[in-house]
This record gives sequence, C-alpha cells and structure tokens, in this order.
Amino acid sequence: MAGIDDAVIQQVKDRADILDVIGSVTPVKKAGRNYLALCPFHNEKTPSFNVNADNQFYHCFGCGASGDVISFVKNHENVDFVDAVKMLADRYGIVIQESNNYNPQAQSEKARLYELHKDAAEWFGKNLKKPEAMHVMSYLTNRGITSSDIDTFQIGYAPDSWDAFISWAQGKGYNMETLIKSGLIIHNEEKNSHYDRFRDRVMFSIWNDEGKVIAFSGRVLEKDSKGAKYVNSPETPIFYKSSVLYGLPMAKTHIRDKGTALLCEGQLDVIACHRAGLKNAVSSQGTAFTEDHAKKLKRYAERIVIAYDSDSAGKEAAFKCLQYLLPTGLSTSILNWGEGEDPDSLYAAKGPEALTTCLSSARDSFEVMVDHLSTKHDIYSPEGKSKIAHRMIEEVSRIPDSIRRSDYCQNIAERLQVPPDSIFRELKKFYRKSFSRNNKFEQPAPTEFNMPVNFELTLQNKAELQLIELVTSFEDVAYKLVEELDSQYVSNSVIGGCLKEILDLTLAGDWYSSKDTVQNTYAPQHQEIAKVLVQPEYTTDLDRDIIDRAYKECLKTIIKTPLINRRDFILRSLKDPNQDASSLKVEYQQIMAQLREMK
Repeated sequence: MAGIDDAVIQQVKDRADILDVIGSVTPVKKAGRNYLALCPFHNEKTPSFNVNADNQFYHCFGCGASGDVISFVKNHENVDFVDAVKMLADRYGIVIQESNNYNPQAQSEKARLYELHKDAAEWFGKNLKKPEAMHVMSYLTNRGITSSDIDTFQIGYAPDSWDAFISWAQGKGYNMETLIKSGLIIHNEEKNSHYDRFRDRVMFSIWNDEGKVIAFSGRVLEKDSKGAKYVNSPETPIFYKSSVLYGLPMAKTHIRDKGTALLCEGQLDVIACHRAGLKNAVSSQGTAFTEDHAKKLKRYAERIVIAYDSDSAGKEAAFKCLQYLLPTGLSTSILNWGEGEDPDSLYAAKGPEALTTCLSSARDSFEVMVDHLSTKHDIYSPEGKSKIAHRMIEEVSRIPDSIRRSDYCQNIAERLQVPPDSIFRELKKFYRKSFSRNNKFEQPAPTEFNMPVNFELTLQNKAELQLIELVTSFEDVAYKLVEELDSQYVSNSVIGGCLKEILDLTLAGDWYSSKDTVQNTYAPQHQEIAKVLVQPEYTTDLDRDIIDRAYKECLKTIIKTPLINRRDFILRSLKDPNQDASSLKVEYQQIMAQLREMK
C-alpha cells in the first residue's frame, strides 16, 4: 500500500484542531482547562469524554478510548490510519502525494532532526557566553534583554564563520544528509560545497506547540549590514512556518487563563511583553499572519489584541489579520503603542508599566479602522461616507455571529451619521454580489434528493425554505429548532435535505459552517434555495416578534403536513374491507388529537 510521508502527517496534525474535529461529531463544552463531551464511542448520559486542546489529545473515562486527532477519525469513521490522514488532509486543504517508495525510517529521521535542533540550540547558547561574543551580549543588554530572557527563550549566537556549525555538527555525529534536510546549512550545487546558513547573528529558537525546537531565526547585529535583517530556517519535515506562532509554548497557558492573546509583530516584541508581565504574547513566524495562525489562536483564546506598530503600515498589517480572525468568531481589538513605538522600544524607554497601560487602552478593531479610514476619506462628505462604509461592510461580512454583525452595522451608521437601514441594505448587496461571483446556478445532474428546478413547491417545502433562511441567519433559532423538530417530519426533497444538514451541523456544534454548506452544496441544486440566500426575507433589522411568529408557523406547518397526509391515507384505507380497521382507527384518533393541539 502506498504510504504517506511523515512530514505530511505532521502537517495534518499541526493544522487539524482536535476540538474542531470532535466538535463536528459531538457538542464540546469548556470545563475548566479542558473540554467535555458525550463520548461518541459508547452510550452515556453524563459526559465523560475529555479533550485537552493544549496537547491535542482526548480520553474517555467511561470506555477508555484515547488518542490524537488522527486516531479519533480512524476509530470514529472505522478506517485505517492512511485513510484517516487523507480525510483530515481533505478537510484542511492539504495536498497528499502518495508514494510506493514509502520510507519506514522517516520517523527516525524526523526524530533525528528534533535532536539536531535541540543540540543546535544548546550550541548557539554556549557560543553566546564565549569571550568572542561579548559584542553580542552588549547588543542584547542594550535592547533590554536579560539573562532570564536568554534562558527562557533560548537565545544564542551563530559565530562569524562559514563552517563553524558544520564542523561542530559533524563532530557530534550528524551526517551531511541530515544537516541539509534541517536547513541549517546550505548546499551549493554548482561548487558542490556546503556552508552555514547562519553567520554572525543573534539566534532565536523557534518551537512547535509542544515546546520542541524546530527552527531558528537569525538577526543581524549591525543596522547597516548588507545582509537581510532576519534569516529564517526554511520549511523542513518538522517546520511549517504558516502555522507556527512564536512564543506559544510559553504563552498558551496564560492565553487560556486570560481568554486573550496579544498578537505582536516579531520576536523582540514578544520577549519585551513577557518581560513586562504580558505573558500571553505571541507573533507569527517568518511570514504574514495566516488562516492557520487564526485557527490555532482560536483553540486558546476568545479575544485577540493586535499589538503591531502604530504607524500607518502597522495598522494596515493589523487590518489584514482581521480577514482571518473575524471568521473564527474571535473578538478583536487593536493596541496603540504610541507614535514610532513598539513593545521593544517602549519597554526600553519607559519600563513595563508603559506596556501594561497601553494594553488597558486597546480599542475595538472596527473603531480603529474607522478612525484610520477617516484620515484617508472625508467622513463628512457623501463620497467619503460611502467609501468608508463599503470598506467596513466588507469586514463586517466576515463575522459569523448575526447579533455582532447587527451591532457593528448600528455602530458604523452612528459613526457615519447615516440611517442604519442604509448600512444593512449595503451589507445585503455585498452578500448578494459575493454569492453571485462564487456560484453559478446551472441545472445540476439529478441526484437522489434533486427535484426539477421549476417543481411546484408544496406548503411543506415553502415552510422548510423559510426555516432554512431563519436558521442560517439566527443561531438561537437553529438551536431551538434542533430541540423542537424531529427530522422524521422533514421532506426527502433537496430543500428538506438541506434543512436536515443544517440541523445536523448545529447539533454537532458547527452552526457557523451551515451557511457555507447551503451556499456550496444546496444552492447550486435548487434555485429556490439560492433565492433565499440572495433575496432574504428575514433580516437582523426586523422586529424579533416577526421572526418568532414566522418560526412558529413554519414549525407548525412542517409537523402538521405529514400528520395530515397520514390521516388522509388512513381514511382511504378504512374504505378497504381487507384492512385492520381497529388499529387504523386508534392511529386516526391519535393523529386527530395531535392536530387539535396545534390549532
């Protein structure tokens, strides 16, 4: 059987959030530091299934089931290991290239890379204490970095040499193949020679979530150096920069305790924040902030404070983070360090109290964005208001929670001094345009659910369509419907299938993805479903009584329809002398009693 490279398996583990995966199967609720759920592997009424997000591990105290995210999928879906990895890879958009030349030694090779990085971090650390590194210690001291910082963050020094690291590593028994795969040395193919990647640089260790050293970032000492300010390890079988958050092993406990993560721009900023007591600080590593970073922060935090530079470029970079943070449902604030300041420089100039003061004054990200846009557009002119509004609407549209969306629309309207209805209308237009760009309503091939596009809708279908709109727009309505509607009453049409899937997603704690499911799976199959999305009847600005009345009427229609159909069938059957009239009459009386209760 073709195998999957260990590097890909690790990438799957890094990207796949065990809370997300398990939460799609059974609702997961926070309980102290861990999460609890009803075990999906045995029947129970009291939750005994524990999930530890920090370690990405689950254990059931009822039946003993335990493991990581891959073993969960393997056992729940009753598939082998390779298929479980494939399923997760498909879910998280990871491309797998299978090979019949699967190397069973890959695991030991990866262990060797971990060992090399651990040893290298110690070697860089020892170099920092040598006499020839006095200028480096002076540099770090001037930046406010203490001996405690050096030990905690494993800071070191790469000597000003082309082969010092190679010589040391080979002396430790590491072969050239391992050194090249580590990215710590560079192979010049033209000259068939090798040299150290890091030379005369302050070395910052980079860790995975478990605290293992997996890479390095080297910073120049001189401002006028011709080389790049930072040189980072390339991606390797153990290092994927798009999902690594610098400082997370030290910060994640504090993030979970506070419910807040402080997102900085670089390593020195993170270190300065930790030194000042803000130990929930992290930063992206060697790349711009990504969707993977946002999902990882979602495991630990409920709120993100973006602590980038306060200049215009820093604010724009902070706003770019929002495109990944907002869809996760995290609340976001932006911190202002002061003109020309960052955590590192502010700590050096004014001490830890200055950082703490700035943190307490962090403002909602949307308020900061409106302020920033107001410096570019005239907030008092119709044209300026329109430009600001449309830019803000684009960000508001990313928020999955309808109540928060509505609140932000109201705030934007107040700030721009325009009627709230105008903001809501523009938001609807934005959704309609976005949906039209991403979906083409062509006649699909028939499926087991599919009915002709021009099929005449029954009363039940119409009620189901209304409920689809209501439950994808209002989270509380979705959870209410899960409790009050038995899926046996839902039709077997495309519309009914769509409603059932939304209910299943909600029951699994994944309501936020329901609209995407409707858009991507069901709207292309049925124009009426697409119409519900692009021409909604029930919007957040309607009076809540209207929403509640519509919900009750739809629910009543859906439950009554199969009862009426069954009643009519019984009446026809009673005319047949071969039928068991006594049992049919009992059922008929029960149905009539139910119908009377619904009046």
